Amino acid sequence: MESRFEVDTSRGQVWFWGRDTGRPILLVISGAFATADFFWNIQRAFPDADVLRTHLPGNHCPALSEISIAAFAQALDEALAARWRDRPLMVFGASVGGIVALGLRHPSVRRVVTIEPPLLTEGVWPLMHFRAQTPPGGEAFVWNIFGIGPDMIEPRDHTWVLDDLRTPSLAVIGAVPLEPPRPFKTMPSLISDATLARLAAHALITVETIAEAGHNVARDANGPLHRLVGGWWNAAFPEAGIVL
Repeated sequence: MESRFEVDTSRGQVWFWGRDTGRPILLVISGAFATADFFWNIQRAFPDADVLRTHLPGNHCPALSEISIAAFAQALDEALAARWRDRPLMVFGASVGGIVALGLRHPSVRRVVTIEPPLLTEGVWPLMHFRAQTPPGGEAFVWNIFGIGPDMIEPRDHTWVLDDLRTPSLAVIGAVPLEPPRPFKTMPSLISDATLARLAAHALITVETIAEAGHNVARDANGPLHRLVGGWWNAAFPEAGIVL
């Protein structure tokens, strides 16, 4: 059974769901407007880890004093330092959660796995669907993070998270191409050529593409994703490794 940990930071409270038994931590950061049960059963796959799940601020948890990637990352860094200062961990973030994961600088982070992080939003046309699909109260998030407003677009650049990245990181990208704009049943990748180039050029980032997946890699290709995440976990924590 999960517990909820509420940790105060200078930006506001950060909530985590999971367990705390003293083992290495697998921190899971969900994407924009994820459901409350996002990766609720991942603990079963990592029995020798303490899995902690967290949502982006304002989604199933309190909002912070500012809506930005920088504020989200700062609050998580502070929360980890306050509650689990010396506990080693790996961070696993999906979509916007993957951008936040790349922005963490807590010294105990050994590895980062980021799934489909839309670092650059210019030309990422599926984001326009947020104009009709944003949940009530989510308008400021969509504007600040994606640059999508009711009557204007302002591209966002979150590539600053790469500037002083010091942690070996895996970027998992769906191979269902972003271009050209088209109707879709499976959301395509939200990774533009410019974002992919920035990820691939970084010395500490390994890029892996999953052929059968679009943006929702966990749904489209759970098996290959599990093997990738598990492999990085085993490299970081061989003493708590899982069977792949």
